[in-house]
Amino acid sequence: MNDLLEAAQDGNYQETWTLPSGSVYSVSGRPHPDGAVAFLFEDITAEITLTRRFRSEMDLMQSILDKLADGVAVFADDGTLAFTNYAYHQLWGELDETGFEVTTILDVTRSWQDKCAATPILGEIREFIETRENRAEWNANFQMRTGEEVNCTISPMQNGATIICFARTNARIRQGDLEKISA
Repeated sequence: MNDLLEAAQDGNYQETWTLPSGSVYSVSGRPHPDGAVAFLFEDITAEITLTRRFRSEMDLMQSILDKLADGVAVFADDGTLAFTNYAYHQLWGELDETGFEVTTILDVTRSWQDKCAATPILGEIREFIETRENRAEWNANFQMRTGEEVNCTISPMQNGATIICFARTNARIRQGDLEKISA
């Protein structure tokens, strides 16, 4: 109790208390004149419950995406990469962990370009994601430098977002053609 009072007198007391009933309170202590200390108890149960539910739904969504056989990349309306799944990372490799740095469609397509044969499709994907009007789903095929063929479906979503699905067709090209692509 003394530590609690000392921290509150300095204006440094801030804790979250979770009660056995499931209620959650934010408790803060503030000094007042003549050596008094005031404690503020704020019921934040609703906010905490909402945050936990949101995190749980996000974890479920990621688990569902990771179970899909096709690689999936979702871009927000501003062209930033919002979500990917396990199959996407298997196809394109792990992207650098950049923390909170924003990864744009330009960054991503440059990374894709390093792993696939030269194709104008990547530029078309960039243009599609940057376009706001008259967007309709379309498909394209391209080849990875390994010779593997990939079918790509680009679909508009609500609020200007875009989802791209990458389906491996498991087609291989001849070794001589692969050497030409690699050169």
